[in-house]
Amino acid sequence: MPDREMFVDKLAMDVSKDLERIDGVMFQVINDRNMTEEFKRDPNGIFARLGLHPPTNSEVNERANRVFYACLTNTKLISYITQHYESFKPAKASEYQDHHIQGLREGRVQNKLEYDLLAADHLLKQPDPLREVLKLTLHDLNNNRILKNRYTETEINEFIERLVPSIIERKPILEQPRLEEWDRNYGVGGFFYGTEAVEVGPVVTAATVVEGFVLVTLAGILAQQAPQRLMIQAALGEEESVRMFSVMGKLMSFSADVMAYAHYFERR
Repeated sequence: MPDREMFVDKLAMDVSKDLERIDGVMFQVINDRNMTEEFKRDPNGIFARLGLHPPTNSEVNERANRVFYACLTNTKLISYITQHYESFKPAKASEYQDHHIQGLREGRVQNKLEYDLLAADHLLKQPDPLREVLKLTLHDLNNNRILKNRYTETEINEFIERLVPSIIERKPILEQPRLEEWDRNYGVGGFFYGTEAVEVGPVVTAATVVEGFVLVTLAGILAQQAPQRLMIQAALGEEESVRMFSVMGKLMSFSADVMAYAHYFERR
């Protein structure tokens, strides 16, 4: 169990609702090849079917999917986030990694909620990086006409200047400023879903779950586990190595498929 005293504010409690479920949802996706294929075409639809996001109409669902892929192909955003998280070194990093590796040995994906919340806070409690992430995200969505309305650069920046203090003050999501509303659950601002995933912290939500697996989880594991040795142990039938190798392979395959789809098909 996480150290709840560290995350007693309402924003952390709101964010944790998705974080507690994301591992299980994504593990279902990578374990089912048909679901993986469907996920590429309709990520938000899969999230809704598995209970991570609420159902919505086809128009809003399509806009949410466009947000998802816009984030995956936003190279400036990904580069900035990656650079920012080079300084993320939680005190109990080895404990968190051991917990994740133990899950792989048992054939599943698992992360400690405490680790995920600390990762979120590494962005959400730093106004300058948070402001930059929001600018890179929202200006890109606006310039690509993915948002419901068209905004001037000044309007986007003014919204960000209202949103950043609200997040830093740890206000609950429903009290966050709103830019636009798509339906009762989706929109830009004080919503639990939709592009709130982008605004409240790209590293802990659907919009960057693929990068999260590749840039953080898998990279860290490969740094600690010799791939050649793991492959040999799996080939020799060592059960833990077989399970671990299988999950890592599925993560790699899923991530590669979605990224290829994003860059070669969705971008066109």
